[in-house]
Amino acid sequence: MGMHKSATGFSSFASRFRAVAIDLDGTALQPDSTFSERTLGVFARCGELGIPVVMATGRSPRAAEKFRAALGSSGPMIYYNGAAVIDSLSGEVLASTLVPVDVVAGCLEIARRHDFHFQAFLAKDDRLVCLKGTPEREAYLKRTGLAAEVSDFDELLARTGADAPAFIKCMFIGEPEQLEVAQREVDARFGTRVYRTRTTRTFLEVMNNGVSKGHALKVALGLRGIDSAECVAFGDAENDLSLLEAAGWGVAMENADPDLKRKADDIAPKNTEDGVAVYIERLLTAKGVVPRV
Repeated sequence: MGMHKSATGFSSFASRFRAVAIDLDGTALQPDSTFSERTLGVFARCGELGIPVVMATGRSPRAAEKFRAALGSSGPMIYYNGAAVIDSLSGEVLASTLVPVDVVAGCLEIARRHDFHFQAFLAKDDRLVCLKGTPEREAYLKRTGLAAEVSDFDELLARTGADAPAFIKCMFIGEPEQLEVAQREVDARFGTRVYRTRTTRTFLEVMNNGVSKGHALKVALGLRGIDSAECVAFGDAENDLSLLEAAGWGVAMENADPDLKRKADDIAPKNTEDGVAVYIERLLTAKGVVPRV
């Protein structure tokens, strides 16, 4: 990735372009969490041309399934910010990186001490569990369609052997100033053992170190026999930086985090202006392919 954005670099990439990777929220989706008709049309054209569209989302498989179905794309997809690569049709986990149980226990202690909302995803059955019912739990349900089960975390964390829980991601939900507190304490306690990222202004997500959308992209594309240098990736937030870096051509949305825009290879129009679709149409045209049927 480099500063914008030589026409030569764009043309050179267009000639080898074979795959698309998309973040969902703030990138490929409209603010009402739908794909526009133009975006779906472009993705359908990619499908006809044998160019896979790979979702790279912080969402869980259940929360992302309606989007995958709308895309009409299948095969290995990236969930939980890269903590899992899962075959979207069979549900088979192709690669995953779990959060150590002591990290979950430490985050739980921080949440209890400050009375922050805390929830965690279990790798098995894509279950989401939370400490207690809160307004944040309801807001998350409204946003994602996922209802966190209120669970006895102490009992869950005490399980051992075959019954021991396998966590894939945990998260704090709160106002930005609350997340600042949680983030400082997580950093002080776990340092480089964890990867933590703010995925929205009210979400702080904690995963195992080494987790990133970029690493997962290389895995997901490798399983398809595609080199990440042949992929264009689109994103808008801090957690998309590794995705854009891993791709052959990394594109930030006009509405993206300023730091991401500085580091991207190019800028697409805003998500509200069908930026992903507009940009892919440009790539297909430069590749010598008619963008839409």
